[in-house]
Amino acid sequence: MTKYSYILIFAVYLLIWGCAENQEPPLATPQFEISKIRLDEAWNLKNTDPYTVEVHVQTSGSTSELLPVVLEVSDGMGSVLYTDSLYDDGAAYHPDDGDVIAGDGVFRNRFRADQITDQPVMLTFSFQASDIKNEQSAVYSTDIRFDNNYKPVVVAITAPDTLKEGTEAAYLYAAVFDKDGTEEVNKVLVEVFEASDDASVDTFSLFNDGNFIENGDVTAGDSIFSYKMDSSYAVGKKGAYRFRFTPYDDFTFPGEPRSVNIFLINNPGQVFTVNMPDSLPLPAQGSSVLVQVYADVGDPQGLSDVDSVYFTLEDSQGEYVVDDYGNLVKITLSDDGDMENSGDQVAGDGIFSVIIRVSSTNRKESYTLHFYERDLVGNLSDDTRQPFVIY
Repeated sequence: MTKYSYILIFAVYLLIWGCAENQEPPLATPQFEISKIRLDEAWNLKNTDPYTVEVHVQTSGSTSELLPVVLEVSDGMGSVLYTDSLYDDGAAYHPDDGDVIAGDGVFRNRFRADQITDQPVMLTFSFQASDIKNEQSAVYSTDIRFDNNYKPVVVAITAPDTLKEGTEAAYLYAAVFDKDGTEEVNKVLVEVFEASDDASVDTFSLFNDGNFIENGDVTAGDSIFSYKMDSSYAVGKKGAYRFRFTPYDDFTFPGEPRSVNIFLINNPGQVFTVNMPDSLPLPAQGSSVLVQVYADVGDPQGLSDVDSVYFTLEDSQGEYVVDDYGNLVKITLSDDGDMENSGDQVAGDGIFSVIIRVSSTNRKESYTLHFYERDLVGNLSDDTRQPFVIY
């Protein structure tokens, strides 16, 4: 190889080495990202209460390296109108930020609408997370509507004072008025409380879909919200309850609630019939016989109100069968469709079943089986009796 060839190779090497020296290092991929944001999509300029803004940052490293999440609010032209931060400090250093648990990766802060703008407008909220290494997440953006809004008002409630048993439907109606237009009302929430102690037992929403058969609503999109209920609503409930109706519109903060009291009737169920042998010879020494027992059961509130079905045994002397501890023996029947264990054929059909074993160790006796249905509020059905003789 000639001297000039070595010079050429050396020059190429210097060129490559120089390019490598001047090349920008690859950007590090941040080990965190904004996975979710939570905030109201419409902010009421008339509302003086603050709105909570929440950002979830998912990280594969330590949350202690994360800096406060930056918020920028911009208009339709891209001009930044407002900036602030969200914190993950458990409200220790920023008492008004609304954060609950420090270091859990959930950043929060609270803002009044008039802090950001005093005009009806659509604005873009943009969020970006960063850490102490100056790494930054992708920007997460969403549009928020600002407007002057009047709260909806429930002007009238129509409801029965008593929900009777049986299948006849009762209807709840709430007439709602909104200065901004009824079409802005998106929900009437009903919360049900025990009248005695304000313990909430249920929540549901009224309908405004024009489906009278399913919901009792006559006209979709009008100012009347409806709910259809029958005695099955009283499953697990009995007595006086307070129904509180609260209207909501697109701006989240609800209107003033109105309440009515309804007495829910919940009467005991019944064991209609029992199907089983009425007698059986005592099995031979060392053997046993399986006996299938069926009970047809109903409840005015529907089968979902049935807590248990069972029978007790009374002998010819009027003594009830008890266990070794002196407790009354209750043999439970099931409506679970488990043919192998309970002999039940169809789950949920109201036919409760059990398989009992009669063996040679039993004594010859004339028994009376007492069948009961117990519901979820503790009502006990009348005694349905079935004779059973082992001879």
